[in-house]
Amino acid sequence: MAALAGRARRAARRRAGGVSRTVTEPAAELLARGLAARREAAGQLYEREAARIAELCHAVAERCARGGRLLACACSPAGGSDARHVAVEFVHPVIVGKRALPAIALVGDARRRNGIAFRGGGSAPGGSSGISVAHTAS
Repeated sequence: MAALAGRARRAARRRAGGVSRTVTEPAAELLARGLAARREAAGQLYEREAARIAELCHAVAERCARGGRLLACACSPAGGSDARHVAVEFVHPVIVGKRALPAIALVGDARRRNGIAFRGGGSAPGGSSGISVAHTAS
C-alpha cells in the first residue's frame, strides 16, 4: 500500500512540473492565503458598496422606528439558515443594551410549492403552503 501511495505522489509531482503542491505548501499556508483573498474581496465589495449599504441600513432603521418589521425570506435550505440568522440578530442583538427589533424569517420549501414532495396540487398535507415562520418578536 505504501508503495502505491509513493507512486501516486511521484506521478502528481511529474504532472505539476516536478513539484507537488501538497508537498511544498502546508495546509495552514493554503488556508491562510485563501482567507486573505476572501478578506481582500470582501473589503473591496464593502468599499465599493458602502454608500448603498448605509442607505439601506438607514431605510431599515426608519421603518423599524415607525413600527415596521424586517422580513428575511428564503426558499432554499442554505438561504433558510441565513434568513433565520438575520432575524435572530435583530430579535436578540449581540451588543448589550441595544433594543431588539422586530423580525421574521419566512422560509419556504420550494419542493412543496412546486408539488415535488406532494403530488396533487403542490401543497403539503393539511393545506400547508410550505412556508414556515420562525424567530418573531414584537
